[in-house]
Amino acid sequence: MSVEVVIPSLRQEPAETLVWSLSQQTHPPDVVTVVSNETQPFANPGVKVRLLRFESSEYGVGDLDVALRQNVGIWQSECDVVIIQGDDQIAPPTMVEDTLEALSGKDYIWGNHRLVNWDLGRDEIRVMPMEQGLSRENPPPPMHHGYQSCYGGMFGASTGFLQDVGGFDMAFNGRHGSEDQALGYRLMRRANENQVLIVEPPFSWHPIELKNGDGRVRSPWLNPVTNGCGSHLFEESTLDGVSYLRCVKCPVWRFNGDGQIVLREEVLIRYRHELVSTTSVWL
Repeated sequence: MSVEVVIPSLRQEPAETLVWSLSQQTHPPDVVTVVSNETQPFANPGVKVRLLRFESSEYGVGDLDVALRQNVGIWQSECDVVIIQGDDQIAPPTMVEDTLEALSGKDYIWGNHRLVNWDLGRDEIRVMPMEQGLSRENPPPPMHHGYQSCYGGMFGASTGFLQDVGGFDMAFNGRHGSEDQALGYRLMRRANENQVLIVEPPFSWHPIELKNGDGRVRSPWLNPVTNGCGSHLFEESTLDGVSYLRCVKCPVWRFNGDGQIVLREEVLIRYRHELVSTTSVWL
């Protein structure tokens, strides 16, 4: 079973560190795809890696566009399984192997994060016992939680299944938040369940602090490559009863109100891959 790790990224060094940790897996992925117009080429640590560049005249690019980046990677994949990782994480040695084992007989799984002091360094963090990190979820997995515990940074699925259900709702493009909880809710309701099973393993390491001791944001985002106009002129409209703002000068839109768009059993705006052009830069 072929597996691709998709990393939506707006960072440089953290993305390189994550790719390095993926090259050290007991079961290395067949492909690692960094979906980014900002991350620059770097030395290949020994796994098949590409930077996936993308552009669109229909979708807002570079403006809180994690939903778009994840979908671009999912629809571009030719592997059987997609694993999504955040660009500020470090994968423990068995993350891919554990994900494939957890996926056996299933269409998708939601994993966990273990929070750790990032100052320990990548080599020490990568091989730490899981229990030395703070579980993101309480009580720790495996455990049923609400859909709010679904995080796209540790998610694995059959690629075909994920495409069939519509991937991440494009109504969240321009928000950078809740797109994974919305997917978790849709998949939960599709299974006629009222809770989501968060499993562990797999897990991925995540920094416990988002800021350095002096208050500076750790590993800030790079300046985004955007097709936004920079001086939006928004008009208000509705789609399927949900209000939103769309710029009349560029493709950027803003959907507001989590309750209206998270608690839906179908996608509000289905991703259309033909509206995006991509270029693969292989490292």
